[in-house]
Amino acid sequence: MLLKFEMESCKPLPTPISHGELLCKDEGGVRVNVTTYKSIVGSLMFLTNTRPNIAFTTSLVSRYISDPFDSHMKEAKRIMRYVEGTTNFCIHYTKHGSVKLVGYSDSNWGSNIDDRKITYGKSFNLGSGMVTWISKKQSIAALSSIEVEYIAITSASAQALWLRKILEELFEIQSGATILYCDNKSAIQLAQNLVHHSRSKHFDVKYHFIRDMVEKKIVELRHIDTLDNVVDIFTKSIIKAWVLKLRNILVHPLNIKGENVRVEDFQVTKNYEILTFCIGANRPTS
Repeated sequence: MLLKFEMESCKPLPTPISHGELLCKDEGGVRVNVTTYKSIVGSLMFLTNTRPNIAFTTSLVSRYISDPFDSHMKEAKRIMRYVEGTTNFCIHYTKHGSVKLVGYSDSNWGSNIDDRKITYGKSFNLGSGMVTWISKKQSIAALSSIEVEYIAITSASAQALWLRKILEELFEIQSGATILYCDNKSAIQLAQNLVHHSRSKHFDVKYHFIRDMVEKKIVELRHIDTLDNVVDIFTKSIIKAWVLKLRNILVHPLNIKGENVRVEDFQVTKNYEILTFCIGANRPTS
């Protein structure tokens, strides 16, 4: 891809998007070639199949594919500059005695300048590195941060149920509830306690699906600190240090045991970090 767009010698960047960067449809400036822009975005979308850490930024630039400006092109090329510096990175999978499904959920309220609709992210680990992930702009606008988080965990719980059924067919039956981490305590309480029902009457009926999953002990909701919630990288632009930290948590084997593991809890050498805490390449790591 870098060769195709003549960026194989570009200067690498540590993050796929600048902190606080916001794009919109009416950016102004110079319009760019639509065909070239579509080709770049299409290549990046294909690359997200193995590089979850560019899922949000790729989703962001794809929203302006019909009428791109130079600012949109600049952001798309920034992603490729980030890719240039991480060409040897890959998700690290290891063998474990038990296959435990663990999920993460997060959302971003009103960050889209065009229509203020929410962006949510979810991911699941299965034994080691991340096996499924998504960064998606929702088709609705929410009225509060609790509502957007509630929608996100509902979507994640539906996918958890689907994954559990697939694993059952593969003779990997999940014992106990699937742990789903969320960084919003109010959303967790709303899913666990019907006393709060009066506060959520305006929610669509389909979003109360999570309550049934909790009551049937299919999903267990747990709180996680925002700084440790790996899918935060799927919902917004964040600072460099946070990007690096979440990228490390995203693929570290210790994080799939259902425990709140922090990067600071263990020490690694620089070389090991480069080989193991990485996203995307098709070749295995040692």
